[in-house]
Amino acid sequence: MPGRLAFRRIRAEAACRAGGRLRLAATLPDPRPAAALREVAERRWLALISRATFESGQSIEVVARKWPDFEAAFEGFDPDAVAAFDGARLDALAADEKLIRHAKKIRAVQRNARALIRLRARGGLALAVAEWPVRDITGLWHRLAAEFRFLGVASAALLLRRIGKDGFVPTPDLADALRYWSVVEIDGGDRPARPSQDILQALFNAWAADSGRPLCQVEAILLRSVAPPGPEGCACQCM
Repeated sequence: MPGRLAFRRIRAEAACRAGGRLRLAATLPDPRPAAALREVAERRWLALISRATFESGQSIEVVARKWPDFEAAFEGFDPDAVAAFDGARLDALAADEKLIRHAKKIRAVQRNARALIRLRARGGLALAVAEWPVRDITGLWHRLAAEFRFLGVASAALLLRRIGKDGFVPTPDLADALRYWSVVEIDGGDRPARPSQDILQALFNAWAADSGRPLCQVEAILLRSVAPPGPEGCACQCM
């Protein structure tokens, strides 16, 4: 594997910058258990998918400010209700100044609602996500991007982070951290090349196995290893 590096070196640096191992451990996220993921409601999935589509190419702050109006306009993102909207209603929503006037994305909300309904025949999206192996989390990014309109692979990764699925997110900060450690180059954009994702998946899998930690904690430690030291300085006497 290109650039394989002992994860303990990264973890030691992260602990120094965090002010010690205990302080580092206190900041690490925990993934949502599979049992809890299986219980995520369809309307929650549709809301998060829709938010991800509107945040792409738009200010996150603008979307956040308008989101209560989106919730009301799409009836709490109930998939069955949204799937039944007629063309006139969708046209009215696309022209509504309280929302983001993007007709194709407005219509994509209905298309994605119908996709969620179709997935019920296979147990539903919540079950699929809960049971998807994290050792192939990049495969799940592509599955979601293929299933739902206006959802890129990076947006899919962020969606999974918001729902609590273990994994990592291909951000520019992650790419910078990997470059810092001379591990591997990745594209932090919305559609990184698939071979780079495969290498990244293998690297994270190896680090997770070496450390006994979930992927989201591996990512957090990696990012902390290049962050500025906290005001308390190093408390682990490793300098």
